[in-house]
Amino acid sequence: MASSDHPEVQNVEFKGFDDTVEFEKGRVLAVSDESRAVTIEEHKLGLFEAVSTYPKIVIWCMFLCLPIIGIQYDQTVMGAYYALPAFQQRYGNYVGGKWVIPAQWQSAISMAGYLGQVIGALGVAAWPLDRFGPRRTLTVAVAAVFGCIFIQFFSQTIEVLYVGELLQGLVSGSFIVICVSYASELSPLPLRGILSSYANLCAVTGQFIGTGVTFAFQSRLDQWAYRIPFAIQWWWCIIYFIFIWFAPESPYWLVRKDREDEAVAVLTRLSGRHDSQQDALNRVAMMRVTNQMEKEVSSSTTFAECFRGANLRRTEICVVAYIIQVWGGAALMGYSTLFFELAGLPSKNAFALSLGSKGFAFAGTILSWFILWRVGRRTLYCWGQVALTCFLFVIGILDVMPNYPSHPGLQYSQAVMLMLFAFVYDFSIGPVEYVLLGEISSTRLRGKTIAVALAIKAVFGIANSVSMPYMMNSDHANMRGKAGFLFGGLNLLFAAWAFLRIPETKGRTFEEIDMLFERGVKAKDFSKYVSDADVHQG
Repeated sequence: MASSDHPEVQNVEFKGFDDTVEFEKGRVLAVSDESRAVTIEEHKLGLFEAVSTYPKIVIWCMFLCLPIIGIQYDQTVMGAYYALPAFQQRYGNYVGGKWVIPAQWQSAISMAGYLGQVIGALGVAAWPLDRFGPRRTLTVAVAAVFGCIFIQFFSQTIEVLYVGELLQGLVSGSFIVICVSYASELSPLPLRGILSSYANLCAVTGQFIGTGVTFAFQSRLDQWAYRIPFAIQWWWCIIYFIFIWFAPESPYWLVRKDREDEAVAVLTRLSGRHDSQQDALNRVAMMRVTNQMEKEVSSSTTFAECFRGANLRRTEICVVAYIIQVWGGAALMGYSTLFFELAGLPSKNAFALSLGSKGFAFAGTILSWFILWRVGRRTLYCWGQVALTCFLFVIGILDVMPNYPSHPGLQYSQAVMLMLFAFVYDFSIGPVEYVLLGEISSTRLRGKTIAVALAIKAVFGIANSVSMPYMMNSDHANMRGKAGFLFGGLNLLFAAWAFLRIPETKGRTFEEIDMLFERGVKAKDFSKYVSDADVHQG
């Protein structure tokens, strides 16, 4: 038996999905007979063929991630407001000849969003998501955000603005949990990485729009310089609320609720194949097998199950990879406008460079789709982490060069390094993190695993929100680029962890991923296993 993709195999006997056999230097995973046909089809399906066969799935996955644009837009606008003259004069104090938002309020407002995400993510995963499904839960969440924007828009004091941010964070914590799990579960195998990482493109888009809007209004000195950017948030709520009623329900959720006929109907409607109903039946069969396998391993779907057996390892990967987004240097991107100003650049140039860094990030995310498809998750994540570490140390070194304040070239060099950091971040660890959230977690615990990861990331984000203003503001530590030494040192540890713990899940069905984790396969050995469906196919 030979194949162009795999070495020759002789005298191989398959007994069931719990067994593996030697496959030259790797191993063979014996998938269930019920899911074998669709496993073969998924492995054979090419990227462009998947797009042409399932265009409706692509469209709906992209649409349902729109709330992430809103989340990042709000966070970016708030971060940029700290350097906006009109906002500083309205909510700040006059210190050292200029208006400054007090560091404690910068920390409190940034912390409000994170605190809300902790409660919101865990709350939605604890009951509403399982009880009502992704579509109805998202609909209610978007309606709630629409109301929260009123509080931000009409706030007269920084205290009221804080309440608005807290409530919006509470609701928006559900978005990432739902959107990422939905995209990973609905997508055919070749598109799963791209459509999961599309969440990162939405995040970058929100940052880009937020920076562009504040840049456009920075010259205004009246209240509309910051009220109009708040009002712009209503557009995505209205668009989303109109079309969400036509969105398909998650077929995995329907299978878990023993509503397989409805799952078949959803997938039939979304398939572009001539045998769409049979295709849907095959995919539902795989979902049933995966769900049953996970039920045998974990009888319940409580938060406690995320920390038992193989699920503990899966949760650890999701959590640590998400924490790296906060403490791996991305905080400098969040403070890019203020960072550039503190580096000595004029306010207008600072906003322009910050907008440029968001453009680099956007291009990087698009590029990541092609790299993910070619090299996979592990390689892109690990080596991206190494590159980011180098950029951070260069930023730090430039800041301690002799006569730094009188050399604009050093300041602009830091700006270039930060742009390159944004580019590499958003074609490596940024998008891959969303893919890991959707692929590493088990299907039955996906919502809860993502919620735990988001909640713990938010806790670290709170620590970041408290410390960053004091590190960066001119009336406190004024570290500027020296912060690169701190984050660069942390990234050395994160890079070592990534090489040891991040597995390769490219081209794996959820059934195969479950088997690899249950057998305790080392991260570096995931790619050495093949499916017996591929062997039989050859």
